[in-house]
Amino acid sequence: MKKRLLYLVLVFIFVSAACQIGGSKATEETLPPTEAPTIAPPPTEPLPEPTDTPEPTQPPEPEATPTEEISPYYTMDFGGDLSDWTQVVLAGDPSKTYVRQIGNRLKFEVPSPETYAYVENGSFSYKDVYIEAEVETIRSGANGIALWCRGSEKGFYELRIHTAGPLAGTYELFRYDFLLKQQKKVPYVQLLKGIGHVSTYEIKAGVGLNTIGMLCEGQTVRVFLNGVEHLINNEPPVKDNTLTEGTIGLGVMSFSQGPVEVDFLSLTVAQP
Repeated sequence: MKKRLLYLVLVFIFVSAACQIGGSKATEETLPPTEAPTIAPPPTEPLPEPTDTPEPTQPPEPEATPTEEISPYYTMDFGGDLSDWTQVVLAGDPSKTYVRQIGNRLKFEVPSPETYAYVENGSFSYKDVYIEAEVETIRSGANGIALWCRGSEKGFYELRIHTAGPLAGTYELFRYDFLLKQQKKVPYVQLLKGIGHVSTYEIKAGVGLNTIGMLCEGQTVRVFLNGVEHLINNEPPVKDNTLTEGTIGLGVMSFSQGPVEVDFLSLTVAQP
């Protein structure tokens, strides 16, 4: 009896132990493993493509300033730059200087007789042009005071007035001809056919001021004395078609009587 009881007790103990073992396994049964969440890297923007290093910007080159154009038409005194003017001696000693700049004046000093001294501005060539000069006779024997237009290798047209000497108060119109000069002939061709010297009270004789002008336009050459156009006997202006274009010039000449001193004070060159 005791053996049987002991047997049952052992069986009960064994069964209890088995249940505990089984229960332990059931409680220890684990959930299927979960994968660790994948952490996406933070979105990234693509890096910009490498670019060439920009060359340093050069400062813009300054635009060329246009050279101021000098007009062929002007009014001037003679106090500025006179490098455009050249002395031309058509009679007398060409090695001497007869013209100089003093203050605002262009002074002609011709101490010897039979000397024809001019200055020419070769900067511009004109077809039609009006030139006018204010001129003062300082002291003088017999003289001539001149303007020219259309100067070239052929010659020029010349208006010449006289303020001293036997011809004082007269003027003349010439065409100077270089070909005649080369042929050793008188190069001054009279444009006032059959008249020569024209007397007029519009020229102030002796020392003092005169304003003289000449217009070369087309085939005509017109004379202006102290603001008044001078027409001979109210006839049409002088016509000549030999010269068509050229430079302008100023001149002073002496004849047989004593030295000549004449100042040019101003000059106007205008488009007709």
